This record gives sequence, structure tokens and C-alpha cells, in this order.
Amino acid sequence: MKSGLYVLLGMAALMTAHAALADDSLDRDIAQRRFELGRAHYEAGHYEAAIAEFEAANSVVPLPALEYNIARAFDRLDRPEEALVHYRRYLRRATDAESRREVAQRVDTLDARIAAHARTRLRHYLVPGVLAGATVLTASVGAGLLASAVTEFGELDATCGQIHLCERASWTGIQARDYSGEALLGVASALLVVDVALFVLASRRAPARVAAWRPSDGALVSW
Repeated sequence: MKSGLYVLLGMAALMTAHAALADDSLDRDIAQRRFELGRAHYEAGHYEAAIAEFEAANSVVPLPALEYNIARAFDRLDRPEEALVHYRRYLRRATDAESRREVAQRVDTLDARIAAHARTRLRHYLVPGVLAGATVLTASVGAGLLASAVTEFGELDATCGQIHLCERASWTGIQARDYSGEALLGVASALLVVDVALFVLASRRAPARVAAWRPSDGALVSW
């Protein structure tokens, strides 16, 4: 009885292993086909379509080579932030690949270009940004002065019946504050118009993206 049970268990284990191998082989066939489609799209210059195929292959059989190929396609599209994500995944997973040094250098290059791009945009938007802060501050002070003056005018009205029936000294300071608040709000409005114009000008002059840099032509990492 025991020997028969062992035979049955052994057969079940063999069948399970065979099924697992068959599933693995099928997955690799599917991933291989998606990889080949991705490579064809890449070589034709259809990089977004290539990314879709490489990502589909990677979801079935995750491989460092696919991360590298996805990164290269994003690189070709001048989308450095997304390229960096996949280059770094490749470096984490392909610990003994010959291309690690080249990829690490590419990561450094993209990091430097993104940082330089950010500094350039900051310089373009520095003046409009400072002016925007000044506009908000001026408007806040003006609104505060105006609100306090309106409140105190209301209190005097309630006390004297009419504001001008109160002693002049009691409301001239409030009136000055009221005029100052209105003047500051007017200044803030003018600053806002100037600031919007400067932002539009800066957006036209500032680089919209990292300067295009195409990686050298070369084959993708093979399956």
C-alpha cells in the first residue's frame, strides 16, 4: 500500500513539474513574440509602440534586458525622467552585465541634464516668481487695511449715527487706512498684470524640456 502511495505521489509531482515547465515555456514564447514586435517597432522609429510591447513582454517574463530596452525607447523619445526609472531598474537587476558602466554613465548624464534644465527654468522664472510673491503680499496688506477700516467705520457709524457726526480726529486715521488699502489693491492689480506678462514671456523663452540628446545608434539588448 505504502509503495503504491509513493508511486502515486511521485507521478503527481512529475505531472506538476511538467505542467510548470510547460507554463514557463508558454510564457517565454509569449514574451519572445512581444519582444520581437517591440524590436521591430523600435527599429522603425515607433518608440511608443515599442515600449508597449517591451512592457507587455516584461509583465510575462521579467528580464533586465527588457528594462534596458524600455529605457532606450524612452530615451529616444526625449523623456529622460521615465528613461531613468528603467535604466536604474536595469542596473539593480543586471548585476553582472557588461553594459553596466555605459548605462551608469548614461544615468549620470541624464541626471546632470535634468538638474541643468531645472536651474535654467528657475533662472527664467525667478523674476516673475519674486514679483508674484510681491503681488500677493501687497494684495494681502491692502485687503487687511481695507477690511479693518470698513470694520471701524461701521463701529463709528453705530456710535455716532453718521460717521461725519463723530469728531474728525476719530475717523481721519481710519479714512487714511481705507485709502491706503484701496491704493495697495490697485498696485497689486497692476503688479498682477505685469507678472502675468512676465510669466508668459518666461514660458516662451525657457526651455520646455531637457535639451534633446539621442543615444548612439546600436542594437537593443537581445532576448
